[in-house]
Amino acid sequence: MCARGIRAASFNADGSRVLLNFSRTVQNVSSALLYDTRTGRLLRVLDTPETSATLSPDGKTLLLHRYSGELQGAPLP
Repeated sequence: MCARGIRAASFNADGSRVLLNFSRTVQNVSSALLYDTRTGRLLRVLDTPETSATLSPDGKTLLLHRYSGELQGAPLP
């Protein structure tokens, strides 16, 4: 996987998880990495095409802001 730059970061309320938005390819396909901040362990790699993802305060839901302007909630898989 080739990360081409972190675009945004969001933390859950207690700071135990961080979600990093980045472009994975030269075509700028959006993806997100979910980390446990206490252990540094990568928990998930999520494809988030055409969106910017934000982690909810409880750390269980992604808020997806589509480039078209639509906002949607999605439970973490």
